Amino acid sequence: MCQSCPGTDARLAALKKKYRGDPAVMAVLQPLDPQVEPMGKDEAKRFCATTRKPEWTK
Repeated sequence: MCQSCPGTDARLAALKKKYRGDPAVMAVLQPLDPQVEPMGKDEAKRFCATTRKPEWTK
């Protein structure tokens, strides 16, 4: 997440705004967590420092 997911919160918000008039798309987007990324750079650094990295990144 720390390397590949920055911007996901903003992207989800943009998709929900874009498709707010399409019930089928909103039904798929609605269950997604709007707050995936840590808040702020300091919290993100702490989160990424304590998160176990996948084996393929080593």
